[in-house]
Amino acid sequence: MKYAVILLLLLLFASVGCIDSSPYKETGVSKLLETPADYEGKQVLVNGVFENGTISGIRISKSVNFTGEYKPDGVLASVYGTYENGRITADSVEPVLVISTERYVYYSNDTLKVRVEFVSTKDGEAQVVVAGINNLFGRPLVSEKRDSVVSKGSNYFDFVFKTPSCEECSALEPGVYPLNATVTMDGKEFSTYKKLSLQREDTNVTEEQTETQSLKAVETQPEPQAPKTGENQSAVTVEYFYDPACQKCAKASPVIDNVVNSYGDGVSFSKHNVLVDEGLELARKYKLPGVPSVVINGQQLIAYGDYDGDIGKLEELLRTAIDEASTPEAKGTIAGRDIILSVPSVFVVGFLAGFNPCLLAILAFIASVTLATTGKRRNVLLIVAMFSL
Repeated sequence: MKYAVILLLLLLFASVGCIDSSPYKETGVSKLLETPADYEGKQVLVNGVFENGTISGIRISKSVNFTGEYKPDGVLASVYGTYENGRITADSVEPVLVISTERYVYYSNDTLKVRVEFVSTKDGEAQVVVAGINNLFGRPLVSEKRDSVVSKGSNYFDFVFKTPSCEECSALEPGVYPLNATVTMDGKEFSTYKKLSLQREDTNVTEEQTETQSLKAVETQPEPQAPKTGENQSAVTVEYFYDPACQKCAKASPVIDNVVNSYGDGVSFSKHNVLVDEGLELARKYKLPGVPSVVINGQQLIAYGDYDGDIGKLEELLRTAIDEASTPEAKGTIAGRDIILSVPSVFVVGFLAGFNPCLLAILAFIASVTLATTGKRRNVLLIVAMFSL
């Protein structure tokens, strides 16, 4: 009877989760990599993102009794399995967040369809973000954010993008780029990624020819101009970012020069070659979407996508931005001279303002009445002194 009670208590505790009945020991991937001998031959539970069938370099393979869905890329999941010889033989994989695309290789201006799957443990609201393919300046050229309602279980979100062009103007070279998916719910963030290969469209120009043209453009392009530091300290700052080999920049440059020159000393103008360290550093600071780009007063950005090659619209946008940025603030001036009030001048003005004719008339009336009723000058002087206070 005694043992039966103990057994019932153990079963009760196990049913409410007081005793962990799972044979898998949860551990971080970093600990697994640091002390692999401690986990050799043991059942483990790890969380991470799959990339080419691995999580942080640890190969994940399926056991004979594997259950669940196995995707080698773009999956944030919990993996249950046995750790042996630097790999985990998984008994099951439980996906949390999945990002998938139709294929691995894409070309410039291609249609990129992205699907995000989020497995939620409850109903609620979440923010879903897809972003990636960062250019040389650190700006994601593919990006979209959504606020969504999610249900318990699997939720699917479909996105459609146009891949950026691999060219100098986008500050983007052909290569492999990560595409990230992030879901934020109740203050908790889940993230995963999938890598894509972005290639340039076939052209008749060889890489050798392109490189030669770029070198010639760099040699003939003048050095970046330093900002003007004239007497007008209220001048609008205009920073122009360009690539000497960019044809779009070649078309935009004369328009920008003409607009800026028309404002004279009202604009402090500087040009920055993004192939030069200084220009590249500034471009990364602003996270430009590409070149040509114009930044006004370090805040407003005019990028190629804002006018899409329409030179007339570029001129209009630039003039509007400069005019709005140069609106003068109200100043305390008269005829162009500043008003300067010193402490002595304020005291003198206040002292003179005390001699009000109306007050003097009242004081004279009170003094005359006092003198007529009492006949004593002492009382008159006392009343005058008290009134002055």
